Amino acid sequence: MAYKNMVSVKICGKTMTLTGNETVEYITKVANYIEEKAALLRASDSSKNLSATMVSVLTSINIADDYFKTLDEFEKLKNKIQNENKTKKNDKLLKENEELSSIKIEYNKLKEANISLKNECDRLKSENQKIINDTQQSKADFESLKSEKELLA
Repeated sequence: MAYKNMVSVKICGKTMTLTGNETVEYITKVANYIEEKAALLRASDSSKNLSATMVSVLTSINIADDYFKTLDEFEKLKNKIQNENKTKKNDKLLKENEELSSIKIEYNKLKEANISLKNECDRLKSENQKIINDTQQSKADFESLKSEKELLA
């Protein structure tokens, strides 16, 4: 599947390029929504010492919470309409099913975004581990050179 649109966005301090069939405005809107949720989380006093991974996970949980609350509201509205309009059948039910499908599509897009964020976090963890390993190796090399210098002195 070829993507039509690419947009560079900043989420959690990381610039990334998102691609998709949606409009640039829509992709930006989704990215901004994720960034707003993450920024709210990072702004709280209790999150000052959270890792980027935890911020991503908690942001994902907050987005999923929004989704399920929206889904619950949708279900309540759907039931109310059905009870009030029992005589109006197929047309309204078809429209509601389309709306539900749209919400499911939105959920799947958010789920994919969450997976992408998790993958980015995993990549960053791996990169961090490499830096730690390189630092340890440099320290060992330094100690070795220091010992050689003392032997020569």
